Amino acid sequence: MREPREPATTDQYERPQQAWTCGLAANGAPCPAGPTSRGSCPAAAACHPVRDGDRWHCNRSTLRGGPCDEGPSPDGECCTLYRCTPVRSLRVRRGRFVIGIAVAALGALVMALSGSWRNEFLTPGPLSAHHAQLLKGKNATQRCAQCHAAGLAAVGTWWERSFGGAELSPTQSLLCLECHRDAIGQELALSAHGVQLASLEELTTARRERVGAGEGAGGGDAPTRWGERRRNAGEPIACAACHREHQGRMHDLAAVSNVACQACHRQEFESFADGHPEFGGWPHLRRTRIAFDHAAHQLKHFPEEKRDFACAACHQADPTGQRQLTASFADSCAACHDKSIAASFADGVMFLSLPTLDVEPLADHDIRLTPWPAAATGDFEGAPSLFAKLLMQADADGAAALGVLGADFDLYDVDIEDATQLRAAAQAAESLRAIVNELADQGEPAIAARLKTLLGREPTAEELASLSGRLSTQGMKALRDEWFGATGSATPNNAAAGDENESPSPGSWKFDQNSLALRYRPSGHADPWLRAWLDVLAEGASGPHAKLIEPLLQQAMKPTAPGQCGSCHSLDRIDGRYVIQWEPLDVAREPRGFTRFNHAPHIVQPRTGDCASCHQFSVGADFMASYAERDPHRFKSGFAPMSKAACAACHTAAAAGDSCTQCHRYHK
Repeated sequence: MREPREPATTDQYERPQQAWTCGLAANGAPCPAGPTSRGSCPAAAACHPVRDGDRWHCNRSTLRGGPCDEGPSPDGECCTLYRCTPVRSLRVRRGRFVIGIAVAALGALVMALSGSWRNEFLTPGPLSAHHAQLLKGKNATQRCAQCHAAGLAAVGTWWERSFGGAELSPTQSLLCLECHRDAIGQELALSAHGVQLASLEELTTARRERVGAGEGAGGGDAPTRWGERRRNAGEPIACAACHREHQGRMHDLAAVSNVACQACHRQEFESFADGHPEFGGWPHLRRTRIAFDHAAHQLKHFPEEKRDFACAACHQADPTGQRQLTASFADSCAACHDKSIAASFADGVMFLSLPTLDVEPLADHDIRLTPWPAAATGDFEGAPSLFAKLLMQADADGAAALGVLGADFDLYDVDIEDATQLRAAAQAAESLRAIVNELADQGEPAIAARLKTLLGREPTAEELASLSGRLSTQGMKALRDEWFGATGSATPNNAAAGDENESPSPGSWKFDQNSLALRYRPSGHADPWLRAWLDVLAEGASGPHAKLIEPLLQQAMKPTAPGQCGSCHSLDRIDGRYVIQWEPLDVAREPRGFTRFNHAPHIVQPRTGDCASCHQFSVGADFMASYAERDPHRFKSGFAPMSKAACAACHTAAAAGDSCTQCHRYHK
C-alpha cells in the first residue's frame, strides 16, 4: 500500500514546468488541484461525498488525509473547497527577467552600434605595425571602414547580411588592393598564386612530364601529385585567408601556417623532411642563357691556360648577399676569349658587296640590266652579305630574287641556261643598287624604312644609331660614285666614317677596293652594331618573312661566324619568337617564381660555404649538345639536381626551420 503523500515542501520550484502555481503555497501547503494552465483557480472540492441511506459520507482518500472532520453538508456537498489566487511560477518570473535584460541589452547594443564610436567599441584587437598608419588623423574615427565595407554600413544592413543578404561592396580584398595595387596586379590578385588558371595547369602538366622523364626521383607517387590541388583553383582567394590582422602590433602578416598551404594542395605531409616530395630538376628549369661548360673549363681549358678554376672568380654576391651574380665578360672571360674574337673580326664584317655578274647570258636572254661596274663583271660569282639579303627582302626586286634563289644563294650556282635564275640574278643586282642609292641619299631613314617593311614597326632612334654605326651619307655617296659611276671626287675608304655630329661608335668602316665590299670593323666583344643587326635578324625570323630570314639568322649565329656570338650566347625560341640571350641570368630582372633561395645564410656555414657542396657537375652529361635545340626547356643540365636530403639535414622545425613560406612564395 502506498504511503500518504508528504506534506508540501519548501521547494520554490513547485510545478516547475507550469507557468502558474497555487496561491495557497505562500501560507503553507498548496492545494492538490492547482491552478489551470491559464492561471485561474479551479475551486475544486476536497472530496465527492457518497450517500448511504439518508446520510452522506466523506470519501476523501487516506492519501489526501482521510475523511474530513466536518463531513459533507446535508445536501451532499463537500464542505471543503480549495480556493486561491494563482501566482506566476518562479521559472516564468525569472524568464521574464532574463528576457527583459536581453531586450535592454539588445537596445543598448543597437544604440552603441548606431553611435559614431561604434568602430572603436568593436575592434577585435590592435593592428600590426604595418597597418597602424591607417588610423592616423581623421581616419581613426572610421577605423574599420578602412578595410571593411561594413564599417560605414547601417545596423540594418548588418542584420540583412547576417541572414544571407547581398555581399557588401567593395570587399575587404578589393580594399586591400587599393593600397597594394603597385605591388600586386589587380586582375589576377585573387586568383590562386596570382596567375592564370591555365598557367597553373601547364605547370602541373610540366611537373608530371619532368617526373615521368626521371627528373623527380622520390618516394612513391608523391612527386607526380605535388602541385595538384584539392581546391577549385578558379575560386577567388581572399587576402584574409592567409594574412591575419588584429593579432598585435608585432604580428608578422606574411607568416602563413603550413596548414593554410596544405588546405589547397592535395598532398599533405608532416614536415619538410617527412613527406615533402623530391625537388626533381630544380633549380634547372631551363638551360643557362650563356653556353658555358663548367666541367670542360675546369678539367681542360683552365689547366691549358694555367689558371685556377674558382667559382668565386666568376660569381659574386650582390650587396644583399641573397643572390649570386655572374661577373662581366671583361672580368671573367676576356682574358681567354678576346684573342679569338679579335681574330674573327680581322677582315671585318661584310655589310655590302658587289657580286660578279656575267652580262652576256643576261643579254642573250634579253634581260635588261642597268650598266654594272666593269670591275664586277665576268663570271657569276659572290653573294650579298647576310645584312644585305635582309634589306633586299624589303623591295620588290630583292624579294623576287630571294624567292627564286633562296636565302643561301651564291651567284656561282646560277645556271646560265635557266632564264628564271638569270632574271633573279639581275633583280638581286638591282636591289643591291637600290640599297646603295638609298643609303647615299637618305642614310639612317633608308634603313628605318626597309626595317619597318620587314618588322612591321618603326625602329627606335637608339636602334637606328646602333644599326647605322656612324655610316655617313657622304661616305655612301663616295662609295656609290666608286661603284656605279663617279659624280664626285670623295674617296670611300675614309669617307664612310661617321659625321662629327653623329653619335660615336666604337667600330669603324672600311672599303675594300679589291673585293668591292664595305666592311664594318667591330671594336670587340659586345659591339653595338653587330648586336643590333643580330637582334633584327632574330625579330625578322619570328615574323611573316621567317622563311627567308631564319636561314640568315642561323648563319649569323654559327660559332664560327664573325664575333663568335653563337658559341656562347644561346639562340632560344620562346613562344614562337627567336631571342638571343645576351646576358646571363639576373634573378632581379626575372619574373617571380614559386621558389626562393637566399645564399647569404648558407655561404657562411662550414658545410655549405663551398659552392661545390650543393652545385655538383653532372658527370657524362652532353650539356653543350642541347644548345642545338632552340627550345630552352629541352636540355641536359651540366649540374646534378639538388637533393631534398641535403637541405633536410638542417631544415627542421628545431633548427633552420621548415615552414612552407621559408622557401616558397605565394604571390608569383
